[in-house]
Amino acid sequence: MDVIDVKTNVKRRLQSLGYTAVSSDDWTIDFVIDKTENYIKGNCNTVNINDKLFEAEIDMICGEFLNLKKNLGQLDIDGLSFNMISKSVQEGDTKVEFYTDGFDTADQKFSKLIQSLMNRKDELSSYRCLKW
Repeated sequence: MDVIDVKTNVKRRLQSLGYTAVSSDDWTIDFVIDKTENYIKGNCNTVNINDKLFEAEIDMICGEFLNLKKNLGQLDIDGLSFNMISKSVQEGDTKVEFYTDGFDTADQKFSKLIQSLMNRKDELSSYRCLKW
C-alpha cells in the first residue's frame, strides 16, 4: 500500500473519531506510520504487509497517534466524538441503549478506545510467516 494512501486513510479515520489532523501533525503521523508498519512486519516476519491487514494497520496507527497526543497533553479528550454517544434513545415504543461497560469518564472511554484500536495482535497472527 502506498504511504500517501495510508496517511490519507489515517487522517480520515482520525476525523471519524473526532480528531482533525493539522499540518503540524504530519511528521508525527509519518513517524507513527513507520513505527506501526515496522511492528507489523516484525510481528508477521515479512517484508510486505498483507492488504487484508490494511484496516488493522490504520486503526493501530490511529491508536498510537492518539495515545501519543494524549500523553503529551496535546489532546482534548472531551472533544472527541466517541464521548458524544447517547446512553439511550427512545422513539415511540422503541428504545435503544448503548452498553457503556461501566466507563463513565471521558478519560476511561478514551483509554478503552485506544486499547481497541491498538490491540490487533489476533489479526496479525493469521498472517505470520515462519522464520528459519
